Amino acid sequence: MDFEWSEEQALLRESVARFLSDRADLESVRRCWGDDTGLGDGVWEGMCELGLPGLLVPEAEGGTGLGSLEMGVVAEELGRVVHPGPLVTSAFVATPLLAEVADEDARWEWLPGLTRGELRATLALEAQVETTGESRLSGELPLLHDAAAAELWLVPVGSGPALDLFAVERDDPGVSRRPLGQVDGSRRLFAATLEDAQARRVASGSQAADALASARDRASVCLTADAVGAAERALQLACAYALEREQFGRPIGSFQSIQHLLVDMLSDLEQVRAATVHALWALDQPDVQERRLATAVARAAANERLPRLGASAIQVFGGIGFTWESDIHLFDKRLCSAASLGELAAVTLERLADAVLGEASKNGGEARGSA
Repeated sequence: MDFEWSEEQALLRESVARFLSDRADLESVRRCWGDDTGLGDGVWEGMCELGLPGLLVPEAEGGTGLGSLEMGVVAEELGRVVHPGPLVTSAFVATPLLAEVADEDARWEWLPGLTRGELRATLALEAQVETTGESRLSGELPLLHDAAAAELWLVPVGSGPALDLFAVERDDPGVSRRPLGQVDGSRRLFAATLEDAQARRVASGSQAADALASARDRASVCLTADAVGAAERALQLACAYALEREQFGRPIGSFQSIQHLLVDMLSDLEQVRAATVHALWALDQPDVQERRLATAVARAAANERLPRLGASAIQVFGGIGFTWESDIHLFDKRLCSAASLGELAAVTLERLADAVLGEASKNGGEARGSA
């Protein structure tokens, strides 16, 4: 695979970065720190004008028809400004899942609005729910991203060939949600309760289960790409501060201890970036095992290295790094939350070991059979 971005991908990055710099900078993040939706003042509408909600939807369905690498480019830029909005959950996770497996009626009803950004959706990555009738659901959703901004919630019930994917409307009388307390105010995390909520089955069986597994991997890699963008910006801020802050009549960047911190931060960033680009590429390949391995490697690397990078950036800034007036703490919190997001971060060393051991066992059996 080629680790160089194409000219089209570079132009996409430039366009998204310019928009976020103009309309969704860190000051806008601070203004909507306590807002349940994270939509910002006109920010979502601007993203719709750029066509981002339909980025992964095929052109025949009214979308842009781009791939996971382009998705990663956008996710990085979102992380670079710790963007709090629902673009990833709606456009990169829930919408392509619906586009892949939903029945014709559901596609006709919801996909055009999702593609244009007039409607937003989210996927319950964790669900403890059972059916209570032909079209009713009851149970708990322990972790739901952007539940206040998304009008449509996708809820999986069961697993494997017995899996059913349901759609529940946010404003149904049987639905209640509550924000989850957290340090990182740039994330919008909720728990929800369904009490005999009206639901609609949109997909079932092995095809739905496979598409759901792919959506979960896509969510995980998006989270990692976002963290790469946040980590790169944190490193840039730390380098700039090391050059301007003086102690004993010289910039602190001239001290060997600070230099070591910055070099280690760069090393961590580049290793995670390489794993993330590979995972983004693997998402669009037909080999499911490679996709699962690449996703697990990227998450394992990010979980280990990027919170450490954030902590090092705080050290470079000294005590000021923990104050609200400083920007660096926003990135440190983003990196810490990325490593602790339950199902999104669960594809780590245990899953990687299982996948590697399974592949080794398979290859060993083939070798013995050929002998």
